[in-house]
Amino acid sequence: MSQITLKMLQQYIGMAFSKIKPTSTTGRLPLPSVVYRLVNPLYTISRSENFLELLGGNSTQYTDGITGALIVYPSDPAPRGFPTWDQDLVVQVNDLYHTFSSVLLAAYLSPFGIDGTPGDEPVADGGTLNGLGQWGGTGNYFNFTVEPNKTYRIRLINTGSFASIRFSIDNHPLTIIEADGTLVKPYNVSGLTIAVAQRYSVLIRTNGTRKDGTYWMRSQVQTDMFTYDVPGQNTDIRGVLRYSNAQNAPALPTATDDPGPGKKLADMDDSLLIPAVIDTPPNNTRRYPITVALENTNDGRFLAFINRTSWEPLTGTSTLLAVHNAGGSSYAPNGGSLQDSSQFLITENSIQTVDLLINNLDDGDHPFHLHGHRPWIMGTGSGRYIGQPLNTKSPLRRDTVLIPAYSWMILRFITDNHLSKLAYGLSTVISHGIWPLVYSCRSTVYPPLPPTSRFLSLLYTNVARNRHCWCNPIHIQAVSRCTRDFCPWRSGLR
Repeated sequence: MSQITLKMLQQYIGMAFSKIKPTSTTGRLPLPSVVYRLVNPLYTISRSENFLELLGGNSTQYTDGITGALIVYPSDPAPRGFPTWDQDLVVQVNDLYHTFSSVLLAAYLSPFGIDGTPGDEPVADGGTLNGLGQWGGTGNYFNFTVEPNKTYRIRLINTGSFASIRFSIDNHPLTIIEADGTLVKPYNVSGLTIAVAQRYSVLIRTNGTRKDGTYWMRSQVQTDMFTYDVPGQNTDIRGVLRYSNAQNAPALPTATDDPGPGKKLADMDDSLLIPAVIDTPPNNTRRYPITVALENTNDGRFLAFINRTSWEPLTGTSTLLAVHNAGGSSYAPNGGSLQDSSQFLITENSIQTVDLLINNLDDGDHPFHLHGHRPWIMGTGSGRYIGQPLNTKSPLRRDTVLIPAYSWMILRFITDNHLSKLAYGLSTVISHGIWPLVYSCRSTVYPPLPPTSRFLSLLYTNVARNRHCWCNPIHIQAVSRCTRDFCPWRSGLR
């Protein structure tokens, strides 16, 4: 029995209602839809419109397992004049590995690496679109049947493990209206590239003029991060958008090469995403520099490092329990410190506005999450940060970013949430409270911990695979929140 974990944009928000549409990442038959009603008396959803991922995983099992989409609707209306649509569609795209992740992981961690070069990540054999894909000249195509002359909102999610994926629809421009729960000003593109764990919403108008009424949806697995060849690899994954008045309903589209949207449009440039509602961030009160690198060690391993520290799991406990048992603020001093030889921490004892200056010193692009927060992207650029001007007026807020090789990014957030996780290797942030944690490879759930008035950031990495990159040995997830007023353990809601 695998733990099912919800990766959500802000872990403390309450959910009025939600819908899960699970599909298999391995091409197996889609699972039935399930409707849940989740109630949290502490919070309600306001403007943010979120669609999230439901993950099933034990160690690296996520790569071999199932995912689903959870749509969370906001209680506040969209801004005046914001586009409307007739119906929602959900599209999950991902890379696909024919070898089980446990085998790939063992090869990756071996002294010679998976292909003879330590540090080369496993390369995908193909991909899927809503659980279906093609390989070796055969396969199945996921099909959407749509009504002509309607507007559809397509919610796109990259539920993969390593590769970014470009999405487009033949003869249909895409209008981006949302990124990771943040509404953006409508932006017309030919296609868009989605990093692992990122989510976008695009609008399409079903006014195509092809007589057969069928169009390819293209999910192209990007190969720029691949370091060796895989025999038979197929990176051109397709689905079908079919008009309800199509002349020959079962037929596949006839186009081979991508004809584009029919208009002279470029692909998405994420620097051109502008928030639909301006949300000016407060001035920062703290700044912490973080360097990220993957390096060989003296014992022949290829590990990921944050600030020259490669994380190792604590034995018989967790960092949260260690903090609690030490009496909270006595566990680590304010600011940055190294605890238990492998636990790099940044600690704040009050609410602060923190800038995380992340320098990616690796030769590969890396997705980063800040769970529990949707930080402002204050600035990004190639090379090292040496005082370049930041966007202090209208920065985009999102929880998942891609930092290119040899580049920097500044993320700003307020330490007003009990837990967040900066996931590269994996990093945990605890602010003004403690959430009990559960390891995905264990069945034990620790008892509730009392709240504290503490902000603690644990930055840790190691080499093993998770959904963001191959450098997280154990995917740790918060399972609930305990306060003086509400405790799911005491109320029986766990």
